[in-house]
Amino acid sequence: MKILIVDDSKAMRMIIKRTLRQAGYDDFAIEEATTTVKTFQNALAGIVA
Repeated sequence: MKILIVDDSKAMRMIIKRTLRQAGYDDFAIEEATTTVKTFQNALAGIVA
């Protein structure tokens, strides 16, 4: 399973990523992105219908 973090603040992305890992989500693929459009394009490319 993948978790996608989207925020324009690098500090906030790092805080969220650290919080997720501390909450036990370290086995998940946690990815970061700064722009929503690019993120959704990349996410949609990975979806298999």
